[in-house]
Amino acid sequence: MPEDSPLRKLNNCVVFSQHGGRDLPSKLSGGDLDGDTYNVIFDPTLWPTHRYAPADYPRVAAVDIGRTVEIQDMTNFFLDFMRTDRLGYISNLHLLAADQLHDGVNNAACIKLAEMASTAVDFSKTGVPVSQNCCH
Repeated sequence: MPEDSPLRKLNNCVVFSQHGGRDLPSKLSGGDLDGDTYNVIFDPTLWPTHRYAPADYPRVAAVDIGRTVEIQDMTNFFLDFMRTDRLGYISNLHLLAADQLHDGVNNAACIKLAEMASTAVDFSKTGVPVSQNCCH
């Protein structure tokens, strides 16, 4: 970093570049900077030895109820979320598969589970749950 860089005045923060085809936070678990936590590691022995393209799942269109939202809609949304929330289960399956399969997170099952987790995480924004028959 150049000696006269204004970034040198910053402390206790992470600065993401605005350059490139896609912003860095979206490559880091879909980070949308809404309270996401990042871990910055300076020890080169812990740095990854391989780089992979970030997952880029198609955007799921939010459910449009076609009218103004009413209180009962919010109640139904909450109940739907409670009934269909599978994020913890999917994440545990992903961890188990990644630990046990020869090719780890590169295995097709792990890649599918990661996509399912992405859908589950976005439920509160989209109203679209992970398929009900995904996790039996």
